[in-house]
Amino acid sequence: TALALLRLAGVAANEFVESDYEVRKAALESAATTVSEEVFRYWSQNPELTVELDLDFRETGQNGQGGPPFLDVRIRNQRHRATTNFGERSGGFVWFFSFVAAFSELRDAESLVLLLDEPGLGLHAAGQADLLRYMDEQLAGGHPAEHQAEHQVVYTTHSPFMVDATRPHRVRTVEDVDGEGTRVGED
Repeated sequence: TALALLRLAGVAANEFVESDYEVRKAALESAATTVSEEVFRYWSQNPELTVELDLDFRETGQNGQGGPPFLDVRIRNQRHRATTNFGERSGGFVWFFSFVAAFSELRDAESLVLLLDEPGLGLHAAGQADLLRYMDEQLAGGHPAEHQAEHQVVYTTHSPFMVDATRPHRVRTVEDVDGEGTRVGED
């Protein structure tokens, strides 16, 4: 997911370790803007959030030798004028953010069948609606784009919020029937 995040941002990892502070800072800010635009185009629960990226040059070895820097992902809340570490955000937000970063790479792939088991399980109803919109527009080809492949997205859910009420023809029920096995229906 971290590599997908870098590719989504359109930057190479070596740009972040540039010794010139201004070059490094510009790369980090550009990447953060790109990631913010992608994720928060779909995350509707708080429109005042943005991504900030920074590098943490920790010493990693016993002999005090520095290792590669750690990419620190922070989320700025404009309303509160503060940032929090990405890992301190809600589990649902972390999952959604990671999902968008990881699956953004599939937009340019050849047509695929994506099988997802209970996606968005930790999201509130609004977050699940955001996820449905992302899957429809960015993965299933529901929103025309210049270079976007159309993928078939199949997922299981127990959540009524993951069922698009405007497209009931897409829904199938699956049940285990004694003596018959698995039954798929359109009821």
